Amino acid sequence: MTTNLEKNQQSNSSDCDIDTRQHKGTMRARNSTDNAGDDVSNAELKTILIRMETTMNERLAELTERVEKLSTTVDNNVSKIAELEDVSGDHDANIKDLIESATSTSEDLRKVKEIAVPAIRYSVKELREDINKQLLEREIHDRKYNLLFYGVPQEDGENVHDKIRDVFETDFNMPRKQAQEIFFSNVHRLPRRNKTDGPDPLIVRFGAMGARNYLLDLQSSRGFVQGRKPVVAYTDLPAVMKRERGKLVVEARKLRREGKITRIRVVDTKVIMEHKEKGQRQAAWTKYTG
Repeated sequence: MTTNLEKNQQSNSSDCDIDTRQHKGTMRARNSTDNAGDDVSNAELKTILIRMETTMNERLAELTERVEKLSTTVDNNVSKIAELEDVSGDHDANIKDLIESATSTSEDLRKVKEIAVPAIRYSVKELREDINKQLLEREIHDRKYNLLFYGVPQEDGENVHDKIRDVFETDFNMPRKQAQEIFFSNVHRLPRRNKTDGPDPLIVRFGAMGARNYLLDLQSSRGFVQGRKPVVAYTDLPAVMKRERGKLVVEARKLRREGKITRIRVVDTKVIMEHKEKGQRQAAWTKYTG
């Protein structure tokens, strides 16, 4: 016979399952909408995440409170039954059955606390990680037309459009005609927190991926710039990935001083560094693990 507790557990489990399926269905629908026209902003997705977390946490708190109350009630009943057993010797069999039933219920509650509640907490954590990953993927997509240029001399009243075109010629060996024809949808400086690190980097949003990739190809094949450090171009990434890349750049310098070749690239939503010996250009890359 199904007890009220089991019905409550089944109902709670079904509610969680329905919430999870509804959320996953919602996320698939939103992904389809994103692919069709990027209608949903990152801010809206973050709002969804907060709302889902709030709902799940409220359900979890409610379930935990109900379990604690039931556990207390069962413990009280077990104590009362034990007292009755001492007083009423004529009803030993009935009392024994009641004790066994109460003990079984108490065990069920223990399982709920030790298994079901942690499972719900894990589902909330998994849901949060899934949405955060989707937000990160969207931001990577939004930034893919951008390049960051470090080391471009900075001065008051500068024309950043003209300045970056000059950099294409002097530091990337691009023919002047091509440098003048490249279309930018936006160019501006990104203020540094620490001004002693050098001029503020220039961020350039290209009108076409072909032009962006062409700049990166020129950078990988260019030679030494006489008398100074050349301007360096980096792909634009979300802040958390930029910080990770910055750490890997420091480690890459150490490896290059040891005579190794390094490269840093993005795989899915992770930034990784690979290296190999300088004299073994045909060898396979080895992933840096720290």
